[in-house]
Amino acid sequence: MSIGASIALLILGAILAFGVDDRLPSVDLFAIGIIVMVGGGVGLVLGIVLRMGRERRLSTTEITERQSTDSGDVVTRRIDRDVLSDDDLV
Repeated sequence: MSIGASIALLILGAILAFGVDDRLPSVDLFAIGIIVMVGGGVGLVLGIVLRMGRERRLSTTEITERQSTDSGDVVTRRIDRDVLSDDDLV
């Protein structure tokens, strides 16, 4: 679940729990709103934790090449950064 979807669930749950005054027979909108807000909160925490772990999984490789030519030395530096996809995290 993405962070945006978790925030949307928190908002939807708050609207159901605190903003809707209608009564439906055998349906407790307050309880449903609280359940949706708890699910959104859990999703938000998990999304942040997984995003922090993903940022640590960057692979950086720096390559320096030196070539001698008639006019002098040419130094070429290349930095490769590999970002692991979600498939690599499993």
